[in-house]
Amino acid sequence: MNTKHIIAAAFAALVATTAAHATDVAVMPNHADGMIVLTDVIGNCLNGARQMYSTNGSGAVLLHGCWRADEPWVFVQYDNETYIRRYPEDNFRLTNAGTAAAHAAGYY
Repeated sequence: MNTKHIIAAAFAALVATTAAHATDVAVMPNHADGMIVLTDVIGNCLNGARQMYSTNGSGAVLLHGCWRADEPWVFVQYDNETYIRRYPEDNFRLTNAGTAAAHAAGYY
């Protein structure tokens, strides 16, 4: 499978399931020497988006928000911002849980 489609595939697999607890699906380095972390939790996100958070280099959570994937982008809206940021899907790597979700949905 083309790696461009991995995040969208994992997202599609997660939309079809309901998580009992938060699972980190994909990560990308951020400018704070930490990570942008995409989760499978819907929480207060609208229109099928999922929750995300951003950490610093020590792993402390700096920001929360919501994300959704629409090839070739991952769109993120942080809770403290009114605008939506977009990141190239290829900048993210799946976690073990994200890879398992993509496998379970037959995307690998």
